[in-house]
Amino acid sequence: YTVNASILNLIGNLSLKDIRPRHCQDIMNHQKDKSASQISKVYQALNFLLKKAIQEKLLNENPAEFIEKPAGTTRKRRSLTENEQEVFTKIAKTDRKYYGYLLMLYCGCRPSEAYRCKREDIILVEDVNLLHIKGTKTANADRFVPLQSWLYDLVKECHPSEFICITSAGHKITDNYMRKMWQSYKRKINLEMGCKTYRNQLIEPYPLPPDITQYCLRHTYCTNLAKSGVDIRTAQKLMGHSDISITANIYTHIDNADVIKAARLLDKNLKRGT
Repeated sequence: YTVNASILNLIGNLSLKDIRPRHCQDIMNHQKDKSASQISKVYQALNFLLKKAIQEKLLNENPAEFIEKPAGTTRKRRSLTENEQEVFTKIAKTDRKYYGYLLMLYCGCRPSEAYRCKREDIILVEDVNLLHIKGTKTANADRFVPLQSWLYDLVKECHPSEFICITSAGHKITDNYMRKMWQSYKRKINLEMGCKTYRNQLIEPYPLPPDITQYCLRHTYCTNLAKSGVDIRTAQKLMGHSDISITANIYTHIDNADVIKAARLLDKNLKRGT
């Protein structure tokens, strides 16, 4: 997707010998409002393609060698509120194509992991249903996580060889379908939250905050582990984090929230004593 949407859309009509540094810089300039991670992906993909062309003797030099990357934006992920979790869950239950969001929110799947999960990946161990997440991002990504009973009941009738999350036509979720599906999912959530419409178009302000991404669901899972008192090393395994510091950052956020809550309680009690 990165190559097609961010590179070929801009220079796909050029032959390799006609690609100039200004074309490559234009590709990066089009990414200026994107995340730093997205910018790095485009930069690496562009250089990979051009270096490969040099290896194949289709180019003599890399026209992207000295281009500059825009700074990009840094987005801090947050957890869903209790009300948001309730609405997200309610809407996700209505259609099997949305089941992937349940796997992110209640099993800690990354988006790519959620759409690869099959019914046969669920196993029973000592009366507990476990989901085998066959992740590949890190050394710890291949893992087993507990599957809540209500969620198991929702997917248990799926054919063993089928993906848990499939399109309305019964097919595997593709990257392109995933992006469109996220937009339709958010639209339904906004409507559920009371968003008004005019001629079938949502009217601002939208009840659902714009800072929510799919990864917020996975972040919420980790937050809920912390709130439930799950040991941080166990949480690291359940999340598939290679570095415990990543898990600790989320746990630290929870700790800070508890400190703030305590501070407000103390302030309230002190005021009573005056």
